[in-house]
Amino acid sequence: MMALKYVTVFTHLFNLCVVNIQSARNKVGDINDIMNERGLDFMIFTEFWMKPKDADYHFQLSNLDNDNYGIINHPRPRKMGGGIAMIYRKRYRVKQVTINFSAKTFEYAVFNVHGLFTVVVIYRPPPLNTRQDFMIEVDQLLSIISLDYNRVLLCGDVNLHFERMDDAYANQFLGYMSDFEFEYHVGRKPTHRLSGSLDVVCTQGLCCKSLDIEDVQLSDHFLLYFSIGIMSKRDLQQSALSSCREKPRYYDFRDYKALNCEKFVDSVSSKCGELSNGVDNPDDLSESIVRIVSESVDEFAPVSQRKTKKKRRSNYVFDQEISEAKQVRRQLERQYRKNKLEVYRQMLKTQVFKVRDLVLKHKARVVRNKLSTGSPKELFAQVKSLTSPDVKMLPSGYDDDVKLAEDFATFFQSKVDSIVSEFNQSLPMPIYTENPSTVRFAEFSPLSVDQVHKLCRMKCSHLDPFQHYSSPSSGLFFFLMFANW
Repeated sequence: MMALKYVTVFTHLFNLCVVNIQSARNKVGDINDIMNERGLDFMIFTEFWMKPKDADYHFQLSNLDNDNYGIINHPRPRKMGGGIAMIYRKRYRVKQVTINFSAKTFEYAVFNVHGLFTVVVIYRPPPLNTRQDFMIEVDQLLSIISLDYNRVLLCGDVNLHFERMDDAYANQFLGYMSDFEFEYHVGRKPTHRLSGSLDVVCTQGLCCKSLDIEDVQLSDHFLLYFSIGIMSKRDLQQSALSSCREKPRYYDFRDYKALNCEKFVDSVSSKCGELSNGVDNPDDLSESIVRIVSESVDEFAPVSQRKTKKKRRSNYVFDQEISEAKQVRRQLERQYRKNKLEVYRQMLKTQVFKVRDLVLKHKARVVRNKLSTGSPKELFAQVKSLTSPDVKMLPSGYDDDVKLAEDFATFFQSKVDSIVSEFNQSLPMPIYTENPSTVRFAEFSPLSVDQVHKLCRMKCSHLDPFQHYSSPSSGLFFFLMFANW
């Protein structure tokens, strides 16, 4: 019998392209040709530069096939340069969406495509001193986008070097993508003529297929071609079931502990010694030293891949309300860390308790639904899983609880005996210089009231770990007083 292969069916499939055009002036004709040759439905631009108020704006757009294509232009409001634009086929409904968020370190625009998915385009100008503030603002933008939209395409030029494994800001950006359940598709492939990977294509709730990078000499940046597929309800259910079987993830790693320091130093010293006489320019010398050290590190501590540890999944599948509450909690936590205001601390505290209550209620609801299935077999299995552990937690070498308890009692008794013996050895032994007197007591002197109080308030033994003074006993006090009388 021939097995049938499961085939994913897309209800819609769109062809897109993303590029930093670095001014579309005098390039609209080339853009029109690229869209026709590639059969593109959407072409997204950063650094579009052209504004509707420019004198030659409509003249430039006359090279575009206006019968088949439309354009939405989001120019930079004040300064020259920058700007975001989208050219689309007119058979699709595309409109720009306004959200309540203002960014100072980057430009962004949000588009709704045919009511099916949302496109978020980001352009961050190159200054390095804005990267830290950029990470804070992009985190806030992602929090808003993730709460309001389910299918999102995030793309653009963020001017972070993803080709560098040690770039802290690029790794932080990828961490944000993972936190908000975005999938990053470019990898470490170069998207710039200087071998930099500066452009991003990330999706949430969408299927990105066949991403291709090509240099067509439009600008210093390459064109990123890809397709976006929207799955049917059947495929969405299938993907939800298959999400439990995640593909293994790997990360790059260098084993510096296994590096032979002596051989590494000798290799670097010998190679640098050869350059000391042949290079006169300090810049060339520093670049050569960096290259030599990098080659030596690759030789003695090469890059290898390690598999990430698989996280234990919860038995409870959380609903949308809990996910949204957790995103709000994460946003309040970052705002409090940034501003350190009491109002954010109180809001964060309230949100933490809210998430905890939602999780507890959801778990109780899941268990209640399992108990009310009506099947006696499932009912008893569920009760057994809740009341008794699946595996006995016994140390290695023990098969019986009684033997473990006896060994523990023996060990505890031996520890007590050893402590007592140490105390006995540490106590001073009385030294007798002569034989004790054998004379019997010849007289008895009655005790005074002060002596009775002193005896009743005598300090406890120094071996007692809780040093205290005993309170006077009324019975002993009257007995001694009666004996004196």
